[in-house]
Amino acid sequence: MPSRTLRLQPSLSRFQPINHCWNAFFTFYSVEPQREKRKINFKQEFKNAFTFEKRLLALYVFATIDRFAWQLWFPLLNAHLKELGMSTSEVGILNSITSGVLSTSAYFSGSLIDRIGSLKGFVLSETLGIISALLLSLTSSKIVAILPMVLIGFSFSLWIPAYNVAVATGSNQQQRGKAYSKMNTVRTVFSIPAPQVGGFLYDTTMSSAPFILSIVLMMINISILWHGRRKSEFG
Repeated sequence: MPSRTLRLQPSLSRFQPINHCWNAFFTFYSVEPQREKRKINFKQEFKNAFTFEKRLLALYVFATIDRFAWQLWFPLLNAHLKELGMSTSEVGILNSITSGVLSTSAYFSGSLIDRIGSLKGFVLSETLGIISALLLSLTSSKIVAILPMVLIGFSFSLWIPAYNVAVATGSNQQQRGKAYSKMNTVRTVFSIPAPQVGGFLYDTTMSSAPFILSIVLMMINISILWHGRRKSEFG
């Protein structure tokens, strides 16, 4: 009998990793806090969809103006770069530069937002956006066009963590998902006409018109945000 047990031990040892995995699995789910189950009141949810949190009102205004300002020219950017005489491959390279800057600077931008706060992060992001739009409206050089594409990447990398922190700070933890969804819905809906407005101005007036209007809106946005910084809950 002892010899038989000894022969079985190597076989049993093969299943020990599996046993450890199962134990870890059941331990994790046994200690996971239970979420409160609530029935969905569709009438109340519909009402809440049109109710804006007071703590997030400043962010609603800022985020909506910001998106409208950017949508005036950003969707038209590739066409504008083609108007400068760039080839399709060159336009692709410039877009890759923006994506590369965004991805490589995202972590450091997030760390910076943790230090200076989302309000200052928004101001920095908008300032970079203003400089980018100004350069794109003035330049006719392929080489010079690289700089605003780099600045756009930095602007995006600052805006994303600042926005996430601002919504998280100003919203109720139990309804944070709704706060994000509502905020994104509002700013997207109000910016729907922006590309059409930008394209109309580009074709009927001058190519720099959508950039100039965007710059004006961003400057107004910064002044509103900075003026109300003492009342802001997300700075």
